[in-house]
Amino acid sequence: MILKLVIVVLLGFGTSWAQRYRRPVAPVRPNVIGSPEPYEFSYNSQDEFGTNLYKEERGDSSGNVYGKYGYKDAQGLYRHVEYTATNQNGYQASVQSNEPGTSNDNPADVTMIVEPPPPGIQNKYTRPGIRQPPQRYFRNP
Repeated sequence: MILKLVIVVLLGFGTSWAQRYRRPVAPVRPNVIGSPEPYEFSYNSQDEFGTNLYKEERGDSSGNVYGKYGYKDAQGLYRHVEYTATNQNGYQASVQSNEPGTSNDNPADVTMIVEPPPPGIQNKYTRPGIRQPPQRYFRNP
């Protein structure tokens, strides 16, 4: 009987101490997202190797985004991407490039427009003096 009384007193003391010294909890605020704000930004820069990098983007009050970005290096290689992201059509892009190894295959919602690389560029990456990886890695079983 006395043991039960001691346990009840200790439990009561412990809970009152915990209530008195507990950390304050930050109030929970609802996650309110307002309507999209129109915006625009752009940049255009050139590095020490002559590569020009650029981007332009704008968004409207409906949440649609329109933009373009790309680069052109000193050798004449380039990539130019124009894109839209709308509530109706999702993300769509058009890519223009003359980079070696690209093709006119159109993956997903991307349109590829590929031109041949500038003269001498393809040979720079595939000349015979470059060691090719062993073919055993590329054999089909």
